[in-house]
This record gives sequence, C-alpha cells and structure tokens, in this order.
Amino acid sequence: MIQDFSKAPAPEKRDPAIVPERNVLVLGDGMADWLAYGLEDAYVERPDMGVIRRHKTLSGLIKYQPKGEPADWTAAAKGILATEKPDAIVVMLGLNDRVAMREPVVEKKDDKKAEKKDDKKDARKPDTKPAEKPAAKPDSTADTTAKPDDKAVDTELSPDDAADNADAPSAIAPEKGARAPNGLYEFREERWVELTARRLRS
Repeated sequence: MIQDFSKAPAPEKRDPAIVPERNVLVLGDGMADWLAYGLEDAYVERPDMGVIRRHKTLSGLIKYQPKGEPADWTAAAKGILATEKPDAIVVMLGLNDRVAMREPVVEKKDDKKAEKKDDKKDARKPDTKPAEKPAAKPDSTADTTAKPDDKAVDTELSPDDAADNADAPSAIAPEKGARAPNGLYEFREERWVELTARRLRS
C-alpha cells in the first residue's frame, strides 16, 4: 500500500475542557502541515501549549491559490490573525515556489515612463550647463541646480560623464535584471530573484 505523505496526520483530539494557556500558529504549505504535526507531538504532554494549523498544502509565496482572494500569503495571514490570537507564529513554505513568475504589465509601463523621464533629463542637462558658465545671472541658479550634481561628480571625469554618473542610480535601477518580452521569468533567473525579494520585503 502506497502512503500519501503530502498531508500530515490530523491532530489528535484533546479534552475540550482543557484550554491551552499559549498557542503557536503555524502558517505555510505542506511542509508547515508536517511542522505543526511535529510541534503537536512535542507538546503532547504539555496541555498548556496548543498548536493551531492554518496551512494550505499547495500554496507558496508566489501564489496562495490559483484564483480568487486572498491571492498571497500576506493577505491570507492578515485574515487569519484577525480571528486567531497566537502567542507565537511559525511560517514554513517554499516547496511550491520553484516555478516561473510573471511580472505585472502595469509595472513595465511605469518603468518605461521613468526611463523616458530620465532620457528627457539627460537631454536637457548638456544644453543648460554651457549657458550657465558665461552669464553672471544664471550663476545664482547654477548654484542651486549644481548642488545635487556636486555630490556625485568625480574630478577626473569630463562634465558630460559626470552628469551621466550623477543620474546613474535612477537609470540603472529599473534595468537591474533583464526584462523578458512576455514578462515571464524562470525559477532563479536574476529578475525572478528580484521579484521574489520584493515580495519578501512586503
């Protein structure tokens, strides 16, 4: 007979009259189910300790469920914490996150707009800088506009290279990982790692 290890055994029934003083909430995927089972086994002789299982076997950090709400674990956890009041929370997931991730199209449009704005700024700077040097009045405005550039200017760089260097962080940030035309990134690709890290921080 083949055993199904995708799900941990159900928790043993406890005497309803005994209410645990402290509870551990376990969130996550199928691994979290087994983790909760292990905690229940460890606390079998500790009636003061309770374990609350709130796992979704096939969930992951990327997708909580294929369709519907909540779409991710962050939203799901907020809903669970609205009803449960645990003393400790344990999260274990990742088994189902070894899949391709699609980047939303909205984000791409925002990035393109940001790139266009950066291009416009770069186009303006070479025109304004030569005009600032000969005139006496524009010098007062040059002081205020030059302050941000002064921080990033390298004395060994030409004025044009220095201007490019000052804008480097805003221009480089969106292009950190190569963007796929269809917005789909395979497991462990550079952009996949960036998008996953962003979700972890949220």
